[in-house]
Amino acid sequence: MVGLIHTVLTWNVTRWRRSLKISLGSDGNENLERASRAHANNAEYAPLLLILIGVLDYMSASNYFLIPMASIVVVARMLHGYGLGFTDGSVLFYRFVGTLLPLLVMLILSIGALLIVFGVV
Repeated sequence: MVGLIHTVLTWNVTRWRRSLKISLGSDGNENLERASRAHANNAEYAPLLLILIGVLDYMSASNYFLIPMASIVVVARMLHGYGLGFTDGSVLFYRFVGTLLPLLVMLILSIGALLIVFGVV
């Protein structure tokens, strides 16, 4: 699912670049800049979150814990990508929730990994 989100965000950047005939940078175009940042943000956060989920799965963390965390990541990435890459930015809700949730999931997953490593759970 995260790969599909990334593909859509990539398509959005490509769409703006082709329509504006800008091959590098944004040339000051806000729509292209927003689409590029949505794509880059996903490229920055999604891999680390997926790695954390994979590590916890390898460490035998409960699926009752991992599946909701992974679901939150997918929803949050969709919200952030939509709010930043497909709107004019006037509605901050999508970006706010799409930014806050992955950070919380990252914190929870990191704490979960430490608890498993130190034998607390």
